[in-house]
Amino acid sequence: MGHKEIRIPFEIEGRKFEAVGRRKIDGFAVNMSWSGTGDEAFQYASGENGGAIGEEDTLFIAERRYLLPQELRRCGLATNWHPTGDPREVMYFYFLDDAWYMCRKSLDGRWYDWDLILRRVA
Repeated sequence: MGHKEIRIPFEIEGRKFEAVGRRKIDGFAVNMSWSGTGDEAFQYASGENGGAIGEEDTLFIAERRYLLPQELRRCGLATNWHPTGDPREVMYFYFLDDAWYMCRKSLDGRWYDWDLILRRVA
């Protein structure tokens, strides 16, 4: 079983970002199922561009989330902001019923192939 790298670049008001992750591939089909833990997702994303975005960029996107590209609506978007101070919880964007929402997501819970990490592009 291999992996397919996912990299979706986008720009909001002059700031460049990308949503990154990996999807498991079973034979010829992409397996959209549980892919591991949040730790594994963040470890993969940490290799470039300083890793996942923090509080400032998360709040920037939160105020402009209606500008997130339509292509990302099928994904969950994780950041590296820990608003509660708990290092095991991160802020997370998801799309439901024609709107983007934010919530906290545990790094210890299940992470799926559609969970991507948001990074700032230099």
